[in-house]
Amino acid sequence: MGSLSPEQAFTLGKEMAAFHLAVRDERVRQIAKWGEPSYDPLYWGGILGEEVGEVHMAVMALDRAERAGTLAQVREELVQVSAVCAAWVASIDRTMREAENEQV
Repeated sequence: MGSLSPEQAFTLGKEMAAFHLAVRDERVRQIAKWGEPSYDPLYWGGILGEEVGEVHMAVMALDRAERAGTLAQVREELVQVSAVCAAWVASIDRTMREAENEQV
């Protein structure tokens, strides 16, 4: 992996911070709505697939002549995809911790 210039590193840091805040805010919203579920991986795959489908729909709306969609909608859907990924990873981590505790 190549190195970044100081300017690139600064810009990347700002972009990642904004992204992480958006994903955190979406996770807070999701937890308030559904709690912290530990679903079967197949179910998580369905949730993620549905969210990715919403990204595609937002992009298609952008591509139409009437410009019904906005880049903000695409961004919002991408943040939701990222938040679902974060929730799935957290679910896996909880399941693995529980399995380790049962072995002790």
